[in-house]
Amino acid sequence: MHVGNGQTSTPGEHADLVAWMVRFLKTARARKKTVLLFFTVCSILGVVKYVTSTRLFESHAEVLVLEQGGSVLDKDRGGGRSLTDQMPNFERVFTSDRVLKQTLRELPSEYRSDFLGTSPDRWLDAFRNSVSVSTARRTNLIQVAYRSKDPETAYYVVDALVSASLEFLNSMHSDSALDVLKILRADLNRTEQALQEKQARNTQLTRESQLLFSTDEKVVNVLNEAIIRLNQDLIVAKRETTDARAMKAALETAIKNGDDVQAIAMKLSESLATEFIKAASGLGPSDAQTVARLEQSMVNDQAELQNKLSVLGARHPEVIALDARIRETQRYIVSRKEVIGAVANEQSKTVLAPRLLEIARTRLSLAEANEKELERQFNQLREEALGRNQQVAELQILTAEINQLQSHHTLLMERMRDLDLGKQTGIRAKVITDPRINRTPVSPKLSMIMLLTLVCGLGSGLGAVYIIDLIDDRFRSPDDLRVQIGAPILAMVRKLPPLAPHGLESLYPYARPTSVEAEAFRSLRTAIDFSDNDTKVLTISSTEPGDGKTTVIGSLAVAFAQGGKRILAIDGDMRRPGLTKLFDLGQRAGLSNVLKSDRPIEEAVQPLIYRPGLANLDIIAAGPRPSNPAELLSGDRLPELIAWAQERYDQILIDAPPSLAVSDVQIIGRVVDGALITVRPDRNRRKMVLRAAENLTALGCPLIGIVVNHLNAREGDEYAYGYGYGYVYGEEMHDQPAAEPIRRAA
Repeated sequence: MHVGNGQTSTPGEHADLVAWMVRFLKTARARKKTVLLFFTVCSILGVVKYVTSTRLFESHAEVLVLEQGGSVLDKDRGGGRSLTDQMPNFERVFTSDRVLKQTLRELPSEYRSDFLGTSPDRWLDAFRNSVSVSTARRTNLIQVAYRSKDPETAYYVVDALVSASLEFLNSMHSDSALDVLKILRADLNRTEQALQEKQARNTQLTRESQLLFSTDEKVVNVLNEAIIRLNQDLIVAKRETTDARAMKAALETAIKNGDDVQAIAMKLSESLATEFIKAASGLGPSDAQTVARLEQSMVNDQAELQNKLSVLGARHPEVIALDARIRETQRYIVSRKEVIGAVANEQSKTVLAPRLLEIARTRLSLAEANEKELERQFNQLREEALGRNQQVAELQILTAEINQLQSHHTLLMERMRDLDLGKQTGIRAKVITDPRINRTPVSPKLSMIMLLTLVCGLGSGLGAVYIIDLIDDRFRSPDDLRVQIGAPILAMVRKLPPLAPHGLESLYPYARPTSVEAEAFRSLRTAIDFSDNDTKVLTISSTEPGDGKTTVIGSLAVAFAQGGKRILAIDGDMRRPGLTKLFDLGQRAGLSNVLKSDRPIEEAVQPLIYRPGLANLDIIAAGPRPSNPAELLSGDRLPELIAWAQERYDQILIDAPPSLAVSDVQIIGRVVDGALITVRPDRNRRKMVLRAAENLTALGCPLIGIVVNHLNAREGDEYAYGYGYGYVYGEEMHDQPAAEPIRRAA
C-alpha cells in the first residue's frame, strides 16, 4: 500500500495506526459525556432549524427533446454533435432571460407572491434561483422544478415556464429552417456561375496548348515527355564520352611509359587483343599441340621417376636417365615461352599500340559527336516547352477548381432535398410529465436534518475529544503509555489502601497474600523472571516523589522472597530514603556508611544487613544522609557492593531517587542490569514521564518495563481494563476473611 508521499507503509505503521484508533475510541468512550453534550446541542439546533424553517413546496415537469426527420438543422447548429451532447444548451433555454421574462408576463398577479418585497429589476435573479433544470444522465429528458411557499404557485409557475420554453424552442427551429434554405439557394447560384466560367476557360486553354489527356484525366504535356526521354539519352551519351576519353588517356600514358598495352587492349577490344597475341607469338595449332604433348610427357615422367626412386634408388642408371630427360623437357618448354613472350612484347609496342590508339581516338570522336547532337536536340525542345509550361500550370489549377466546385454543388443539392418544411424535422420538445400540485413540503427535510444532526453531533463531539486529548498532558491508556515510552507494561497496580504504618504488615503480598493487590506484584515478579534481558540486578525509579516506587520495590521484594529466591533490597535514595522509612530503619547505618568505609565490602556490609522477619529477604538501609550522595555513588564502592551481592543473592533490587529530581539514578543505572519505572497516570504528566525515561536510559541503562501504579477501577477508565477481571475473580473466590499472613522465620 502506498501513501501520498510515494513511500511504502510498513506493517508496523499499520499496527500503530490501528492502535491509535483503538486508543482514540477508548478515549472517546471515557469522555462519552463530552460527545453526548455536543450531540445534544446539535440535536437541539436541528430541532430548532426544522421548526423555524419556512416550508417550501415543489412542482416539477419532464420534457422530452427529440430529433425528427433530417439532420440538416442539427448539423448546422451543432457541428455534427449528437443530441445528448447538446442537452446543456437546451437546459440554458429554460433559464434564459427571454423565457423567464415571457413566463413572468403570462403569470397572473396572484401567483407572483414569491417576488413580493423584491424590486422588479431583481425578479429575474430571484426567479432563476428558485428554478431547477437538470438532465438525466445519457438521456434526452429535461426535468424542470420550481419551489415556492405556496403549492399552487409552484404548479402554475412550472406550467407557464414549460409552455414558454417549448414555444421558444419550436419557433427557433422553424425560423432556422427558413434561414438555412435561403443561404443554401444563394450559395448554389454562386457555385453554378463560377463553375460555368471555369469550364469555359478550361476548354479554351486545352485547345490552345495542344495538350493530351490520359485516361485518369491527368494533364500531360507531349513536349515534356519528349524532353524527359531525350535527357535520359543525353546522360548515357555523356557517360560514354567520359569513358572513351579516359580510355584514350590511359592508352597514351601506357605507350609513353613503355608499359604493356595488352590489358588496355582487352578492355578496348577483346577480340582484337586475342588475335594480336596469337599472331605475334608465331604459334600455330601444331605448335600448341607439341607444347601440350611435351607437358603431358613431362608429367608422366615425373610420376614414373617417383615410382622408380622408391624401388631402385637415386643412383640407378634408369633413374638418372629419366631425371635427365625431365630436365631437358623443362628447359625446352621454358625457353619456348621466353621466346614467345619476348616476341609478343616487341609486337605489342610496334604493332598493337598504334592500332589501339587509333581505335580509341575514333571511339572518342563518335561519342563526342553523338553527345553534341543530343544536347542540341534537348536545348531546342526545352526552349519550345518553356513557352507552354505556364498554360499547363493554369490548366491544372482550373481542373482542380472545377472538381471542387462540382463537389460543392452536389452537396448543396443534397442539403436542399433533405430540407422539407412540410415535415416536422429537426428538434422537437414535448411534455411527457405534467406538473402537479404537491401539498407535501420538500424543505426542510426531516431525514436530511436528522442525518446532519447525527454527523455534526458525532463529528464535533469526537473532534472535541481529540482536542481535549491533545491538550490533556496525560497518558490516557496503557497502550498510549507503552507506545510513547517504548517499553512494555509489566504490571498494573491499583490504589492500595494503607494496612499498617511500617514493616511487612504494610505490604499486601505479605499481609494479604491472596488479594488481587498481591497478585499484581506476583505478576510483576513473573514478568521479570521470564524477561529476555538479564534482570538479576534491577533499580526502580519514578518521575517524581510520591509515585509509589518504594511500595512497589518492597512488595516486589516480598513476592520474590515468597517465591524462594534470596533477595537483597538496597535503599539507594540517600536524600529522601523511602525503603528505610517503610521498614522503620531511620536510625540504622546503611549504604552511605558502606560507601564511605575503607573496610572490605563483606566486613562493611554484614553488620548492616537487616532481616525483617521473612525468609530469603535482606535489606540494606540508606544510612545517615551524606552531603555528597552523587560523589559517593560515583566511586568504586558501589560496583564492589553489587559484585559482592551477586555472589550471595538471586535477586538484587535498588530503590533509586526519582530520575527528574537528581542524577543519582543515572549513576546507579551504570552498575545494574536494567531499570523499572513507576508511573502514576492520575498525576504524572506525559512530558515529565518521557523525560524521566530518557534520563534513566541516558547512560546506557536498559529500561526493562513500566509499573502502572495507583489505579482506580472507575467504569469507563481505560486503565481499568486489564485488572478488572482480577478484582471480580478475587471477590468471588475470597468472600471469607483473608487467612493469616504467611510468615517464615528469618
